[in-house]
Amino acid sequence: IVFVVDSSGSVGDANFHVTLQFLVDLVDELPFVGTGENTSFRIGMVRFASRAYPDFALNKHYSKMEIEEAIMNANYSRGGTNIASGMNYAVDNYFIQSAGDRADVANVMLVLTDGADSSSDLPAAHAAATEKGITTIAVGISNYRYDQLLEITGGDASKVFNVTSFSDLDSILGQVCRQISDGTSCSGHGQLYCHCDAGYTGRFCEQTINYCEESVCGVTNDFTIGQLCAPHGSCVSTTEGAFCVCDTDWTGETCDIVINGTIVESHRCRFQ
Repeated sequence: IVFVVDSSGSVGDANFHVTLQFLVDLVDELPFVGTGENTSFRIGMVRFASRAYPDFALNKHYSKMEIEEAIMNANYSRGGTNIASGMNYAVDNYFIQSAGDRADVANVMLVLTDGADSSSDLPAAHAAATEKGITTIAVGISNYRYDQLLEITGGDASKVFNVTSFSDLDSILGQVCRQISDGTSCSGHGQLYCHCDAGYTGRFCEQTINYCEESVCGVTNDFTIGQLCAPHGSCVSTTEGAFCVCDTDWTGETCDIVINGTIVESHRCRFQ
């Protein structure tokens, strides 16, 4: 992944450092970052203003800590907004084997800008990236031009993100992280998946598990936890599991005990 970062005069020093912190947070979210043969992500960075300002290539830093420190140490350049210069520098100088590019790993260029490109060369810059198999993602901040963000991505709106201010960058952190990870190779032999917290599932842990629908005994056509709560209670699913909430006058793990002492036996699975 190469970050192509707006360092033009319209950004301002404070907002430039907000952008850098966003990139550090993004790196922190990615797994297996470094320059080893088995790492999933190598990171490079170039800034642009009136021209490109190289920071570090894909094979420069060996750990997340080094990469994050290098990002935060980047200088604010000032000047015009020549987005294409940064994109072209990344294509020509970073996405090459001698700079750490791996032929069997997907390439991603993340472009962040707050203004309009002054060069009119964005379509050509995207074409050059596409010719090398590089996926381009655009993040527009504040005074961006949406049509130019689309030029950066070759018209793919799913790879365009935009926020109204620099302080809102954190709100798209997860979306950008998922877009970067989607389709990225694991040493060319697989794809990345998230290790989900309890109660969540899906490739990006975006789905909440409904434990009420899970089979109690672990066999096909067995009762679900939700069914065990009926007819005198209802099932509630949380990230920790499921439990029954009993109707008035009923109690017990599966709401099958009358509070006045009469026991209604349940012979379903382990609840007996």
